[in-house]
Amino acid sequence: MPPISSGQAQTKKLWEAAVGRMCKRWDTPKINMIHHYLCRTSIFLFTFLIIFYILRLLRESYPMKKEEVIRFHIFRDFIISNISMMKKRLRSVCLWYLILLMIETRKHSLTFASELSGITKSAFSKFLMNNKNIKITLKELPKRRAKIYSKVLKKIQSLPWRVAILTDSTIQSRSSIMSENVQWFNHGKGFVIGHQMTNILLFFNGIIILLPPIPFLTGKQEKTRRASQTYRHAATSDHPPRQILIAFRIRWKTEIFHKHVKIHIGFGHVAAKRFSSVESHVCLIYCPYILRNADIPGIGKDESLLGKQRKVGSVLENRGKAHVIHELTKTGGAERYRDELKSALAA
Repeated sequence: MPPISSGQAQTKKLWEAAVGRMCKRWDTPKINMIHHYLCRTSIFLFTFLIIFYILRLLRESYPMKKEEVIRFHIFRDFIISNISMMKKRLRSVCLWYLILLMIETRKHSLTFASELSGITKSAFSKFLMNNKNIKITLKELPKRRAKIYSKVLKKIQSLPWRVAILTDSTIQSRSSIMSENVQWFNHGKGFVIGHQMTNILLFFNGIIILLPPIPFLTGKQEKTRRASQTYRHAATSDHPPRQILIAFRIRWKTEIFHKHVKIHIGFGHVAAKRFSSVESHVCLIYCPYILRNADIPGIGKDESLLGKQRKVGSVLENRGKAHVIHELTKTGGAERYRDELKSALAA
């Protein structure tokens, strides 16, 4: 064994002194106490996790059904705030027509709208016929929602663009050619009777915003609108073929849009003779579709379109109960409601 130098001996002494100080500081009772504390903590955490897992299984097996009364006036005020550009005398009719399109029903007809709201059928018919205010609403509503959704624009996946414009036409089928502006169109495997609408969709941040549709006009309608409306179309091919193919996949969203408006919102549920009423019906259909991504009070924004329609139906079913709760929460509401009950029972 080689001899130890004076420097190595001094280092050894310093190391032994440091180990001795550490042993004095962390003596055996302290180490046992730390070990005991760690064991108790681990046992507590393990027990907590077991209890949490058991409670979760019980909750999934026996879900608690809590009846929640959604306030109708909150839902109503939200819809009215989005159609505030409509004239005040028409807001009530417009509100109930939009609610008609937002619920699940076999046919979205004017008769059902009258039964739902208590407003006469002729009021809805006149409202659809004078469609200037409806067009203004459809022009302003996409602007408002687009400002909210586009605060932070993200690039579309695998594409250098932030916004995509999709155009596609669809046919609103009619049973005869007796109505205004009805034509034969070669659609799919054969000819179809109806109105052709060219839809313009803005796609950004995974959201679709609808612009006012462009109808196919003939006869008098074409002559009256040709001077006031001019449409320009531009196409470029400066992008690589791969980007064009990836962008073409976004077009499938237009097919999903056509499916939703035809099956759930009642795109073809119109029996009007005048084309102005048909165009108004199409414009009003686009409003609920634009609002489907909005966080509507009591409806939410994460469910499917059919699920939201069923929630709107439950809001209407609980309208009477929600009205009672709303009146009772007011100052002196209990006394007023008691007087109303007494007068109703006395009658």
